[in-house]
Amino acid sequence: MIFCLNNGARKLRMGPKKDLQHIHIFKYMNIKTGNPMAANLTTDAVMLSQKADEVSDLLKLLAHPLRMRLLCQLAQGESSVGELIESCQAPQPTISQVLAKMKSEGLVTARREGRFIYYQIEDPRIGKLMRSLKRIFCDEQEA
Repeated sequence: MIFCLNNGARKLRMGPKKDLQHIHIFKYMNIKTGNPMAANLTTDAVMLSQKADEVSDLLKLLAHPLRMRLLCQLAQGESSVGELIESCQAPQPTISQVLAKMKSEGLVTARREGRFIYYQIEDPRIGKLMRSLKRIFCDEQEA
């Protein structure tokens, strides 16, 4: 593998895969000056790369219209199954099946109070994401 460092090229021998991250960090760093800004930019790129799979998997979980409607409702706060059925205009068995799947995937949590089951978003980041999507796609149409 050849990396351009300043005005020349150097060959680096690749070590174990765990060293790959460090090689990428130094790939863009000015070795002579040790410019920390270049190192920070590259560190951010490495972090983004590590999170890309996680974010992609999360977006795949959200990529269903009924899930989006349910999570949009739950982003406003805890709701009972009856409230979710009413707001999403879907049959109870369908809502229950989707909620059970979302619960098993860690998107929502449930609590029972008497005969009623209440759901809420488990991860606060998902709530923020849903509120952001609402602001971008729904509030824009109202303006």
